[in-house]
Amino acid sequence: MPDKRSQLSKADSKRLAEYAENRIDELWDDYAAREGCGIWVRHEDEPSVDTETLLDSGLIEKEERIAALEMGGNPTAAEVKAYQEWWSESQLEGDGDADKIPGYALAVVNDGDGHEGIALILRTGYSFSRITTWLEGIFGSNEEAIAWMRKGGRCS
Repeated sequence: MPDKRSQLSKADSKRLAEYAENRIDELWDDYAAREGCGIWVRHEDEPSVDTETLLDSGLIEKEERIAALEMGGNPTAAEVKAYQEWWSESQLEGDGDADKIPGYALAVVNDGDGHEGIALILRTGYSFSRITTWLEGIFGSNEEAIAWMRKGGRCS
């Protein structure tokens, strides 16, 4: 796991990560209940876009463009981007599949020696299926963790 908190030595970061991993469910439950959690739609989770999917979305409004797509035309890069943005926003609004799209919590962790960091904790699944929780990394602040997530996708 890369050290995402530059103020900490690798050893300090490792201790904070071990602390968080040993209490991962407790940290999730505590911070998600108190602070709330968000949703992170990673770029790797965005669907590929084919013509049928794009047409079914209703995002294409011009009749001549619809006709061109129905005749075998391919979606443009701008249409693909618009679809993925629309799809991601729908996931962030709660329409996503929690088995695939992780929720996140940002928990303050410290090692008892004065070193403190923010644990980015991710969770997928449902209570009736399988819940998986993991530590994505240790950061210097909530803002750093959110900025890191935004580099790899979109977050609420």
